[in-house]
Amino acid sequence: MSNGMKCRQCGMTLIPLTTAESDIVLLKCESCGLIRLRDFLHKHHLRTSWDHGGIYNESYVEGENWRRTVAITLLNWLQSHVKPPGSILDVGCAAGFFLDEALSHGWECWGIDLSEVFIQYIGSRFSGIKAYQGDIRDQRLPEGFFNVITCFDTLGYTTDPLGVLKRAYALLSDGGYLFMSNLYANRLIRLRKELLTFNYYFDKYCLQQLLLRAGFLEVESRITAKNLNTSKKYSWPWWRMSLPIMNMWDTKMLFSVAQKS
Repeated sequence: MSNGMKCRQCGMTLIPLTTAESDIVLLKCESCGLIRLRDFLHKHHLRTSWDHGGIYNESYVEGENWRRTVAITLLNWLQSHVKPPGSILDVGCAAGFFLDEALSHGWECWGIDLSEVFIQYIGSRFSGIKAYQGDIRDQRLPEGFFNVITCFDTLGYTTDPLGVLKRAYALLSDGGYLFMSNLYANRLIRLRKELLTFNYYFDKYCLQQLLLRAGFLEVESRITAKNLNTSKKYSWPWWRMSLPIMNMWDTKMLFSVAQKS
């Protein structure tokens, strides 16, 4: 049954999905397949939850060693497609661990994040990173400049994925690359509603269509199991957050590479 709402990306009708508690909190486009929250989480809500003691933010820096291991894996993947020197913009750069690893490999590093706390942390610790509070549409970012833009676990937070991808296209130099990771939208209706923390969820087809509409050529798309240790290892907040997801053995991540044509 339609709820009368239209998809912001293609204009077609959105149909309701139910979670494990039978609450309608997700909507799916009947045409492009894009899944979104019925009620968006807006920037003010996200910034407040990250900067004022949210579970995720409390343990982020404490998990630095593990996060650097992940960052090195991501950097190796990136450098299998494009080598330094060059400039990287990390959208949703958090505490800057990925950018610090990239800096040590010869990249010029820029970062942007909604969280004031994270940007202050980068400024106090990593002098070689140009970091700004805001989002990718920030006018301080130079168009046609970046060789690489990374968007790891970030695109789903926006309320306008296509707009973000178009902005990334404008910021990239000719032939530049976009690297992304997103929670894969498989069997999301089994998740409890409090675990649905993104505004948008993507499968391979709908993300491919968004990239094409933004002007990109898709280079790579792969699905892998989600590594759930995204906070301080074995802390109680981590267990409380992760155990319900861990029970969903088929939770996956979608990794994508696209190039400015």
